[in-house]
Amino acid sequence: MRHFEEGSLKSSVEDRLDQFSAFHKAISDNKGDESEVAQSLIVASYLDHQVRLILEGFVLDRKKIKDALFEGPTAPMGSFSSRILAAYSLGLITKEEHESLTAIRQIRNEFAHKITTSFEVEKMTPFFDKLAWAAGRDKIGELDRSEVLFLASIRLAMAFVNRADHVAVERRTTKEWPDHPIDADMDPDFDPLSLIY
Repeated sequence: MRHFEEGSLKSSVEDRLDQFSAFHKAISDNKGDESEVAQSLIVASYLDHQVRLILEGFVLDRKKIKDALFEGPTAPMGSFSSRILAAYSLGLITKEEHESLTAIRQIRNEFAHKITTSFEVEKMTPFFDKLAWAAGRDKIGELDRSEVLFLASIRLAMAFVNRADHVAVERRTTKEWPDHPIDADMDPDFDPLSLIY
């Protein structure tokens, strides 16, 4: 199996599991009220990277194209938001994954705009509602929001560990499309609209 990381190929399942373990440890160490900022940043950063790997596994395998798509302030897939949308619109992530990633991005953004905010403020409620699936809706009252984010991020991370490999099976390649010469000397009864279909 191949693993795509920042444009380079790795073949080790152990490498992927090591990255997942490091992520798991980082969010476990930063779980709780005193570390909400850290938890939201770690979760968003790791999942953003995973979505990028999924997209890199799907697009043409050319460094110049990947750099243009993912690097720099004007790159069309340079932000977490644009990557989530691209991955969903290309069918690389599910609707539930799309909604969960979007909620995680919004939680992170709340801290980016107001670092003194908290998971418990009312504005966060709709974001955490989108993550309720991870804990089971019947458990929501029993878990604090830090635990809900933890469970959702772990479940998403596990779903994405090998997604880039699966997506790469359907990697885009340059295609040759049929072309039809348009000639002024064509048969006068020829219908040019037939070239469209």
